[in-house]
Amino acid sequence: MTGQSHGPAMIWATYRPPAPRYSEAMGNELQITFDAADPPALAEFWQVAMGYVAEPPPHGFDSWDAFAEANNIPLEARDSYGSAVDPDGRGPRLLFLKVPERKKSKNRVHLDVAVADREAHVALLVRSGATQVATRSEFGSTWTVMADPEGNEFCVTSLAPEPGPSGHED
Repeated sequence: MTGQSHGPAMIWATYRPPAPRYSEAMGNELQITFDAADPPALAEFWQVAMGYVAEPPPHGFDSWDAFAEANNIPLEARDSYGSAVDPDGRGPRLLFLKVPERKKSKNRVHLDVAVADREAHVALLVRSGATQVATRSEFGSTWTVMADPEGNEFCVTSLAPEPGPSGHED
């Protein structure tokens, strides 16, 4: 975790929902954690980007506020967390933790979001606050480089090959 969050944010970071169905076949669980200035807003963006949903509160709690109360998380710290989960339980959990510093340079790792209709998804993400950086084609693949509302780079690509510049499948 690059932001080295401490205190109440660590409760969010260490909480683990019930294991998704895929973990029986995999050796490890994957959670992708983002440093963020506004974790709830960034979580909402990535819910749209990935087709994910807001993570439900832990078992035994009817809301995240009830969970926060039970764990003595002060009101002013409750916006220090956001998350998104795959409604089918197949994909990794996305966790967003508040950090004081802003993103300063290019990501060393980025996500590729593969969708059925790349151009329509890019348009949806731009309407949701993303910035379209560039569209590139190489070796039969076309992808769009984007930045989320906080500047984290990611790519949108198609599930199936797209026609190349000549209109033919490369």
